[in-house]
Amino acid sequence: MRPALSAAILALLCAAWPASAFPALQDDAADLNNRGLQHEQGVGAEKDLKEALRLFRKAADMDYAAAQYNLGRFYARGIGVPKDEKEGIKWFRKAVDQKYSLAQTELGYMYEMGFGVKQNDTEAAKLYRLAADQGELTGQTNLGWLYATGRGVKKDEKEAIKLFRKAADKGYARAQTNLGYMYDTGKGVPQDFPQAATWYRKAAEGGDAVAQNNLALMYANGKGVKKDDEEALRWYRKAAAQNYAQGMTNLGWMYAEGRGVTKDDKEAVKWYAKGAKGGDVLGQYNLGWMYAQGRGVDKDFKEALVWFHKAAEKEHLDAMTYIGTMYEYGEGVEKDDKEAMKWYLKSAVKNDKIGQYNLGLLYRYGRGTDKNAAEAVKWFFRSARQEYSLAQYTLGEMHEAGEGVEKTADGAIKWYRKAAKQGHQQAKDALKRLNVPLEPSDAKEEEE
Repeated sequence: MRPALSAAILALLCAAWPASAFPALQDDAADLNNRGLQHEQGVGAEKDLKEALRLFRKAADMDYAAAQYNLGRFYARGIGVPKDEKEGIKWFRKAVDQKYSLAQTELGYMYEMGFGVKQNDTEAAKLYRLAADQGELTGQTNLGWLYATGRGVKKDEKEAIKLFRKAADKGYARAQTNLGYMYDTGKGVPQDFPQAATWYRKAAEGGDAVAQNNLALMYANGKGVKKDDEEALRWYRKAAAQNYAQGMTNLGWMYAEGRGVTKDDKEAVKWYAKGAKGGDVLGQYNLGWMYAQGRGVDKDFKEALVWFHKAAEKEHLDAMTYIGTMYEYGEGVEKDDKEAMKWYLKSAVKNDKIGQYNLGLLYRYGRGTDKNAAEAVKWFFRSARQEYSLAQYTLGEMHEAGEGVEKTADGAIKWYRKAAKQGHQQAKDALKRLNVPLEPSDAKEEEE
């Protein structure tokens, strides 16, 4: 990274200061800045952040753009000094005034994230564009992401691809990852898994943790590459070694499922916990599930509930449904059908099929609410449309009994067949009791 930084400093120094203007002063400032970098990185000098800060400040006070940027970095990130985003922004602005591309990108990021300044995607895009036009790779990549998501600019996935490719072709790993993602998801380009894998690999080999995780996913699922659990495991380990939360969660899943490694629930719990504490929503849900099931750890419903709540706060539907189940059955909490209903409704309205089915059951039997067969049918139907066999079987029952819906043998048979085709034994038994074959006699009957 240091040679690239030095090259950028040199290029902008030439642009900002003509050779005839204050050469000795600028040589001194450049020397101070470079010595600051040496002390920051511990390369060519003893690592000493306070000394680096002093040198950056001295050069910054001489109006040296690179040092202003570096001083801004120290304040914005709390390097060698208490974190002070507003002070960081002050110094970034000074460097931006001199058209210093790294500062343009950094200040754009502050606006994008709302760090030390009111969040403003439009201003972020403006600053990223200034940096991108100078060929600054992070600026190109970040501007590309704004185009891909339509933040601060009109959504334009083809423009995003163009920007990602510019930076990716110059070896910038994050741009390569993003380009891989666009091919992976078919955004701005025809979906192409082999091409996605190619770009993920380039970035992964360059050390990008997101790419390492994504490449591992492709090996685990056989997308764009030959399915290979051992190779998936290898890349998940690399991502996890960089404390990438999703990589740690996925590594835990490999241990839980025994994919590419001997099944080990304790090891799975260890990695789920790392992913969960790193903020990964799936890690939080999976860790909660392991506590609820007592897999790899002593069963502990209260601890499970803690992690389910963390996942539910991030809109994880399975977590919401599981919380509802815990209230319904009094696991780790006092039994409370009304609270269960609240959580089932949260997931059901977001189209979670199990939440819809469980909510239907509460309406059917009048638990936590007044009995309402018609409302139950509504939620069972929404779940059944998503091929949930329990809901399909239950709709068969309700059509057969005329419960909340018109009593009709054809309706009962239709839903029993759908459930039976998924292996639901009670549905098969119901068809046998009605002396009806599993398959309809003709296609028209099935459509009806």
